[in-house]
Amino acid sequence: MENEVIKVKPQWETIQKRHLNKCNDIQQVVNNLIEIGLTVTSGDLSDLINNGTALYNQAEQKAKSNADIFSLPAARERFIKENTESLAKDINNAKESIIRILALNSTNPLNYEAFKIEKGHVSISATWIEELKESFTIRTTESREKALELMGNVETAIKTLNDFVSDNQNFGTGVTTFDDNRRSLVWLSEKGQINLEISNLEFI
Repeated sequence: MENEVIKVKPQWETIQKRHLNKCNDIQQVVNNLIEIGLTVTSGDLSDLINNGTALYNQAEQKAKSNADIFSLPAARERFIKENTESLAKDINNAKESIIRILALNSTNPLNYEAFKIEKGHVSISATWIEELKESFTIRTTESREKALELMGNVETAIKTLNDFVSDNQNFGTGVTTFDDNRRSLVWLSEKGQINLEISNLEFI
């Protein structure tokens, strides 16, 4: 049985939004490639970013298939060379655009695996969203359940001590921190050390 969720940290939504905001920009790049006769898939995008040759090979095959209109070998070869180079230039421009859109050379790049391209349409992968959300999800374990129990005990103890002195005008609170000048019975240092103010018992 899957462990129960304790908390889902909200940062995942910000990351998801950053990626969603780039879908239209990537769509334009994909549209440009489709307009020159190429078929673009999620795999092609990943391959291109990782210095693969899939789209370049596709461009070469496209140029070769279109060269059938020439009967002379020299004319055919020249056509293939010129068209392959032209398509390669367009692919290079697309790659530069994708790198810029995803900020891949920055310290906070987007994840290209977040994007799905299906029938030329760019969207966010549902699988990626699930994995992203799960990476920010804290689920129960035996140790975490024990930690929650201990944390609850501390919370209860603090509330009890605060309630205990709440009607005593000599105290500001029962438990406080190092930067609070109010009289208390317990205070926590900057490093989290517990300090018991035994001398303040005279005011009880």
